[in-house]
Amino acid sequence: MSKNYDPRLIKSYRSYKTKDVCRLYKSKKLHEQTVRGWVKDDGLKAFWHGKTLYIYGAVLKQFLTERNNQRKSPLAFNQFRCWKCKAMDAPLHNTVEKLIRERNKSLRAFGVCASCGHEIKRLYKADAEQEILRIFTVKHNELVGLSDSVCSAGGTHIENTSNQAVSEPPEIVPSDDPPKTTSTSDKTHIKPVKNIASIGTTHIPPTQLSLFEPL
Repeated sequence: MSKNYDPRLIKSYRSYKTKDVCRLYKSKKLHEQTVRGWVKDDGLKAFWHGKTLYIYGAVLKQFLTERNNQRKSPLAFNQFRCWKCKAMDAPLHNTVEKLIRERNKSLRAFGVCASCGHEIKRLYKADAEQEILRIFTVKHNELVGLSDSVCSAGGTHIENTSNQAVSEPPEIVPSDDPPKTTSTSDKTHIKPVKNIASIGTTHIPPTQLSLFEPL
């Protein structure tokens, strides 16, 4: 849930780096990436000096004041907030130009402001896709491409499995010829194994035994 940041902590006459803004709202755990998101997506005006991003204090103070006030009046499901002209209305022709999924699984819808023609954006919960498709005309729904690729991968796997399951073995045609029998003795040569016990009982001629008699 978004937080309220007290604009009274901002001094109108000075400029702030993103890390200076985070230091002011340290108790709120404000991150520099959030401040850059205000500049990139929410219309907070800033300027670069070298490689450092600066924000005028008066501009930041007005931005936080308007932001806190807008949070008091929540948007209807079909309403977008334009950060340029501050209008709160449905997008032009009730059309969402693009619908994407963010890294945190939430949905971001892009449209055109019906009042000033500026690009407008809004975040929705992860399970709001069907309601968005019901209310708006969606030109480019990037969620469809993701779901199609998952379904096609799963369908291919199931199809391969089913083909293997229903495959039938080839039909065996009976033959009138008698089956040929092969003898293992015709193909396999078995070496005779010497009997170990017969070695110990070998007969020795008397002439050889005389050689071992004591003198």
